[in-house]
Amino acid sequence: MFELPVEDWPKSNNNETRCPIEGFSFYVYDELPSNFTSDIEDFICIRVQQRQVVPENVATEWALVQLFRTSPCRTMDPHNATFLVVPYMHWSHCHFTEGISQLDCRQISDGEMNALHAALPYYPQHKLKHLYIQVQSDAMLKRAITAQTWRLVAGPTDGRLGSIVLPIFHDEPMYQPSMLHQQLNDLEHQNRQYSFVAFYNSVNRRMSGLKPRRFRRYFSRTVKSDLMNIPVDGETPADYSNNYTFCGKPFLAVDWGDKQLGKYPQVDFMQKYRESILCPVLPGDSCWQRRIFDVIRNGCLPVVLEWQLDANNNRRGWHTVQTACSIEESYPFLARQNKDETLSIDYDSFVITAPGNPQDETNVTSIFEAMKRVLNNPQELARRQTKMKEYATLFTFGLGVDAHKYDDAFRHTLRILHAHSKSSLYPA
Repeated sequence: MFELPVEDWPKSNNNETRCPIEGFSFYVYDELPSNFTSDIEDFICIRVQQRQVVPENVATEWALVQLFRTSPCRTMDPHNATFLVVPYMHWSHCHFTEGISQLDCRQISDGEMNALHAALPYYPQHKLKHLYIQVQSDAMLKRAITAQTWRLVAGPTDGRLGSIVLPIFHDEPMYQPSMLHQQLNDLEHQNRQYSFVAFYNSVNRRMSGLKPRRFRRYFSRTVKSDLMNIPVDGETPADYSNNYTFCGKPFLAVDWGDKQLGKYPQVDFMQKYRESILCPVLPGDSCWQRRIFDVIRNGCLPVVLEWQLDANNNRRGWHTVQTACSIEESYPFLARQNKDETLSIDYDSFVITAPGNPQDETNVTSIFEAMKRVLNNPQELARRQTKMKEYATLFTFGLGVDAHKYDDAFRHTLRILHAHSKSSLYPA
């Protein structure tokens, strides 16, 4: 749910007087039919005012539309603009339309997609300059949108150069760039209580076949057997108090799908992340994990299980071998997406990776070995924490008084678009 009041979200570009990226501008369509713009936005605002849940993918699309409209890089001249932005929130439209489908947005008709493009007067002439917003995986969306050259998306993508993967927006004011800087500075000087914290649900009964969440169960079993000395299949309930330690500090590893768990008191996940040094992020239903953004924004180093996805070791994944989603296709601002390493986040500089065991996938002891290596090396730990802090604001979107003011995910997206305008994909 949005925590920021709607009236505090950006209304004008008064934070900047000119575009911070020289030679770059974009045009935003203002007069699309209401069923593609204001009807969707009004529905979201009503839900916010009624304190109803708004999914983070929807919140991200909404934030992007507002930021494009209010940016000092916006021009009213479509013919001289670097890109033409279509302020249509595609996943939001699908999500809030009656008869929601879990595949291809089938409740949105092809006729509506044709009407959208018919309402873009500059589309026939400048098709390859149009930028679309679709913060959901391609498998969930209409082909009429996913086939477009330039897209702002949530991973995974199909690996095309024009698909820019973005972080998911978090609505709490404490994760705004100005407050995030201060929070991370404060956390840097604190002695964190936990060596690692992991909260997860290893069960999703709606998933069929090989369920990616199985790795969470492997992790939970290893915690019980190796760190707690509890029979994995026994009747003894796991003790989730601070009575157990790892590298000299307490840890928390809570599997909400554990039948032995019983009633565990409600906890503030984010607060626990702020109190922990490391945070394992185990595979979930999709190739990317929202939790990785949460732990980074709370100053906790993410720990992931990594797989080599091809014989040449050129593609790596943090999900499963079966899904074969590479990190380049799944996480924000990587070189394969922007073709400019100077604009890429160096995840290897702070993410702690543990090799998966292809001979026995249930053996996830490498995660604990990787955590030990870092926890027992204060210099390496400090180096990774410093690097993560350098990138932290690239996982946020500044809104309200923070809009267009910081080096955040939106400004970085504009930099990448500017670099793309010099690539072979961009029309001469």
